[in-house]
Formats: sequence, C-alpha cells, structure tokens
Amino acid sequence: MNTTSSYESSQKLQPPNLLEQLANRQLSGCFRVVSDQVSWSVYLSQGTLIYASSSLDPFGRLDRQLRRLSIRIPSLVSAVRVQVRLLFDNPTDDEKAQNNDYRAICWLVEQHHLSPDQAAVLVEELSKETLEAFLQVQEGSYEFVERDQFNEFPQFCQLNLVSLVEQCQNQTRRHQALGKGFAASERVSIPRQSAYLLNGDRPTLEQPRDRTFSPFSADAPSPSPPEKSPIPLPALMTALPYSTRFILFSTTRASA
Repeated sequence: MNTTSSYESSQKLQPPNLLEQLANRQLSGCFRVVSDQVSWSVYLSQGTLIYASSSLDPFGRLDRQLRRLSIRIPSLVSAVRVQVRLLFDNPTDDEKAQNNDYRAICWLVEQHHLSPDQAAVLVEELSKETLEAFLQVQEGSYEFVERDQFNEFPQFCQLNLVSLVEQCQNQTRRHQALGKGFAASERVSIPRQSAYLLNGDRPTLEQPRDRTFSPFSADAPSPSPPEKSPIPLPALMTALPYSTRFILFSTTRASA
C-alpha cells in the first residue's frame, strides 16, 4: 500500500535541504516536484538514490548520454538509439511516462546492449544531469509516495544522495564561474573591437604615424618614379628626324 505525503499548493523550495532530509530519514519511494509545468522525480531506496529524472526532454537527455557512452561501447550504434525512442518515447498514459526513460535503460540491459555495470554509469550520469537542474528550482509543489511502482524495476546502483548533491552544486559553481569569466572577457573585447573598427583597416589600435618599411616586406610602398630632367635643346634636336629638325629650324628663323 502506497503512503503519500503531499503539498499541493506552490511554495518556496530549497531543493538541497529537501533532498538532505529525505536521505537522513532513509526513506524509500518517489519524491515528486512540479514547478512551471515541469515534473521532477527522485527515486529512493532507504535514503539512497536509485534514479532521478524529469519531464523536460528525458529522451533527449538519454540520447546524449548514450552517444557519449557509444565511444566506449560499440553496440550502442545509432540504430539502437533510434529503436529506443521508437519503443519508449511515445507513452500511452501519464503514469507510465514518469519512468519510461528508466524502462528504456532496463530494455538496453535485457537486449545486452548494456551490462548492469554500464547501466549503473548511465543512471548516475543521467541523475546528476537531472539533479543539477533540479537544484535551481525555487518554487513548486511536491509529494512523496512510499513504495512507488518504480520498485518493480531492477536497481543498477544506489548512490549517496548528499554526496551527489554536493557534486552537482560544485559543478554549477564552476559553470557560473566560467560564465562570469566569459562575460568579463566580452566586456573587455567589445570596446577594443569598436576602436579597431573606427580605425578602418589599420592593423593596430596604436599605429605610429611614420613607419619604416623593409624593401622586402609585403606592405612596402611602391617606389616613386624618378623625376625626369628636361632634355637640352641641342640633344633634343639631334634626336629628332632630319625633316622635323628642318621645320623647327625654319620656324625659329622666321619668328626671329
């Protein structure tokens, strides 16, 4: 017989504290939280974590983890991952939809695509990904159902819930630190880029006015052609044909 403790109305939540209480009380069953139309399910056995999932794209999450495992497990080919979606990503009712991703993991073990140890690794990675997002929930309603129907499935691992929550919190802090560092670098680079654009095609922000070029560099200016000195009249007359010289000589005599 299932025993249910629920808080239907939405309220402020502190997920780390709630999970710690569940672990300390060594409860067995399913802890469900609903927030912004997303449901979260944490399955426990005597205070240890069996599995954690959410209604937010559970098979997208499963497929990502299977693709990562496929590097070490050749049997997890694309055709197998597609078959998993075809078999389990179409729930017929809401009750089964809450743990269809875990059913898919059990099927992979039954079909020898995964060993129980490999399934345990998969369950842990999926649970950590789910908990990391769940710890950010600030408001919602929750219930705890003892001896949930989830107990009919095999258990591949029993994880220390408190330790797993700490790992997820540390991972979140690292992500936030990386995000702040990236934002700071963007704030520094934007004015430098703007100054660069204002300078046109100049390659540096502080470009000297006078530049010394090597004659072998690609950006050396082309040398200016030497200025031509006027040719003296006797030399010019010598270079012209005889008929032209005669005409010019006659014209000069006439004008004189």
